[in-house]
Amino acid sequence: MKKLIILLLITSASSWMVSASNVDLFKFDETKLEQVFSELNELEKVVMEHENLTLTELDANPILKAGLSHEAINLVETMGLGERPSDIPSFCWGGCLSVIGVSIVSLKTSDKKEVAKAWNGCFIGSTGYCIVAFYWLFFGTRLVY
Repeated sequence: MKKLIILLLITSASSWMVSASNVDLFKFDETKLEQVFSELNELEKVVMEHENLTLTELDANPILKAGLSHEAINLVETMGLGERPSDIPSFCWGGCLSVIGVSIVSLKTSDKKEVAKAWNGCFIGSTGYCIVAFYWLFFGTRLVY
């Protein structure tokens, strides 16, 4: 009976937490999206015309970035950041492989945010493992189903 009550409480609590209160977060303005992508197409044309153009040169030259909005330039600047090793999230590397996963992330990427995510995963994964091991060692033999 206790298990049934706990199951009902967990189910009702999880369904209460899942309800979306900010529906506006999932709406987007299609005209603004089209504008940013058209600006990115213009940026692509500029890069194709100037083959060895870097982002710092583009940022320094006001003539080249004249038609681009600040949003399009920010979108291009953030594309290269946050590269994950083998397209696996850094948190998972740290959570599953602990310190070895953190070292893999730090060797594969130079982004300090990704390494910090790997350390967070390492800490949470290790803590979860210790809690499960403690529970299993001390209370595992007393469980009767």
